[in-house]
Amino acid sequence: IKAKFKTNTENVFSLDKIMLVASLVGLNFYFFNTQIHERYSHPVFLFLMCYSFLRKDFFPFILFSIAYFLNLESLLRWGRFDNYHTVIFQRYFAGALYAIVLIYLFFRLYFPKHRQLTDQL
Repeated sequence: IKAKFKTNTENVFSLDKIMLVASLVGLNFYFFNTQIHERYSHPVFLFLMCYSFLRKDFFPFILFSIAYFLNLESLLRWGRFDNYHTVIFQRYFAGALYAIVLIYLFFRLYFPKHRQLTDQL
């Protein structure tokens, strides 16, 4: 009975899936909250980084990092660039990058057959 329970839950509660769901919860709260603030995206970094290293799938982490940097840089202007008026520093561009990360992570969560095919390549 113990071995059967372990084999059934091993696939459901894998560490990479837990990190993926935790990333999605944090990113959904950050993205869809009406009083959005950058501090809500901080936990996503940790969970998304763990997921990326566990699955060796760095695309969502890199895209999230770029969106996070562009969002903070457009607000704080720490780099003192001359091109804050360009499209990459607009909040809609960062929002589109966050939306791409959300869609990609939901795709990875709900289509495990595709995930297995891409992992074999």
